[in-house]
Amino acid sequence: MNLYFLDRKDKQHLVSTDVEEKNAVRLAIDDLGRRYPEMKSYYQRTWWDDLHRYWIDYGSHIEFYILQEEKYTRNVVEDEKPACNRHNKDYCDI
Repeated sequence: MNLYFLDRKDKQHLVSTDVEEKNAVRLAIDDLGRRYPEMKSYYQRTWWDDLHRYWIDYGSHIEFYILQEEKYTRNVVEDEKPACNRHNKDYCDI
């Protein structure tokens, strides 16, 4: 499954590929630190929806992370290199 950042404009940005559920929150919080260095996440709430998407709420109220199969993505921002994937482990040690 792939991890996406869902921004306030309803656009999905690929964060990482080949992610397991057990690593999703950690990768999301790592990406959050790069994306918004001043943002602190005081809690993370997660749930699965009916389309088998794993949502990660980090406290923004308007932006989320979603772990999902590529076929369920919508409004994906193209031409972005994923922040982390299993082939490029510069800072992704999972």
